Amino acid sequence: MESSLQLPDHTCLPFRGVENDDKAFRPLNPESREIRCVILLPGSGADPIACELVYTSIDKDNTTRVEYVALSYCWGDVEDTVEISLQGPTTKSSDTGQEPITAPFRITRHLHSALTALRNERRQCFWIDALCINQQDPHEKTHQVQFMGNIYSSAESVLVWLGPEDEYSRYLLRAWRAHLQPLVYSYDSKTLVDKIYEELCKSTHTLWTDLERDEALSELALDLDQERLDETASPDRYKQALWVSFDGLFSRPWWSRIWVVQEVYLAPMDEEGGRKVESRIGDHVLHWKEIMLINMTLLHIIRLPDDYNPATLSSWDEIWNRWKFLIFMGEANKQFSLSQLLKLTSVFHASDPRDKLFALLLLATDTRDCFRQEPLINPDYTKPAKAVFDDLMIFWELNLKTHEIHFDEGGVVYQYNWLS
Repeated sequence: MESSLQLPDHTCLPFRGVENDDKAFRPLNPESREIRCVILLPGSGADPIACELVYTSIDKDNTTRVEYVALSYCWGDVEDTVEISLQGPTTKSSDTGQEPITAPFRITRHLHSALTALRNERRQCFWIDALCINQQDPHEKTHQVQFMGNIYSSAESVLVWLGPEDEYSRYLLRAWRAHLQPLVYSYDSKTLVDKIYEELCKSTHTLWTDLERDEALSELALDLDQERLDETASPDRYKQALWVSFDGLFSRPWWSRIWVVQEVYLAPMDEEGGRKVESRIGDHVLHWKEIMLINMTLLHIIRLPDDYNPATLSSWDEIWNRWKFLIFMGEANKQFSLSQLLKLTSVFHASDPRDKLFALLLLATDTRDCFRQEPLINPDYTKPAKAVFDDLMIFWELNLKTHEIHFDEGGVVYQYNWLS
């Protein structure tokens, strides 16, 4: 095995979360597969956010198991924080009369915007990593990450917070729901891509004149580079408008997170065989199936115009490659080895390079049944990043694999080669 490491002074990355006093937490019992959930207490408007911790188990036969929704979101800037109130259980028995511990707790502004948007008049139970895992305790973080797949698959559903609406999401959702969605839903699913090629890409299709005549879309005019466009070429003009709005929404940071893959494809299944994943953009709700259709449709429409090539746009390749993988992942039903997943997910990112491995172990065919029992690849945040990747190569060597991997995350570059 050969390994090369640049910037060795960063092999053990610093704490990347929000510093907090952990007095609201009591220790978890990993033997009983215990997790914390958080009750988002009712409120509205400018009311302070208040949450209450509850303790439950992810074992399905546990009679006291609490039903919860798993929140998938992007942390945002850990230096930009907002204070909320977090109430934890008392450390003594309930008959002592001691009041529960209530402590100020800081979360990122991005998470605060999610909780503000999701809050209503009811008590809602969520699993949210920043609130339900003691981020100051690497040992707790380690055993909770080992349960992460179970946490998402045991949830009632997964709720994705993409952030507040903006001009791009408003334009795209209007164009989709008023014009594109009715056309797509009229096609047979088996011939959908062929129909898009044959019909929607043509400049003579009525879709383009319908978009031009839509007064609501005209009022949501986007800032387009008019020098690129022929003023008389309506399809090109609206293909670019669709691209700009698509790029604005689907280049948001959530889509590039490595944990997205696990959080989506380990989510519970609905009665129709789809994933129980719901995305929120402001007050707009999109189900995962609808998101996949939006992407399949727009990526093909934008990619195959007569003489307009959006591949010249800098973000095209990364977005296209991410979505090719996500679509393929769904169709292939997660049948990938760990080495294949590491290569296929190279376009996804993690603030901690160890997560590039840890987020995939439950999905890979050669690790999902053994990683908890295999010390070499068991998620462990007490190990430096280089040790994590060195152990991965030893694991592969012992299993007679041949691999070449490259990590470039968090300012650290790792290059590994091992030939049998």
